[in-house]
Amino acid sequence: MKNPLTAIEWKDLFLQIGKSPQEMIRTQDVLWKNDYKGQAIDNEKLLGIFSKHPKLIKRPIVLKGQKGVLVQPIEVLKVFIS
Repeated sequence: MKNPLTAIEWKDLFLQIGKSPQEMIRTQDVLWKNDYKGQAIDNEKLLGIFSKHPKLIKRPIVLKGQKGVLVQPIEVLKVFIS
């Protein structure tokens, strides 16, 4: 990302999609495994990590107005846009 979101912006986005920062971690990512796995990381610290390393966030995320959804699996998107 050229202009990654701030911790506050990530927090707002996760509120829109109804997910906690802990639910949004790509736990299989090499960076996560090497640098963060097994550490006690609270949500505030995790939001800062996401600002530095947005690739650690599950995706895709689709927004429509003030609502959003993590599109996993793809069927979630079909329900969301209908």
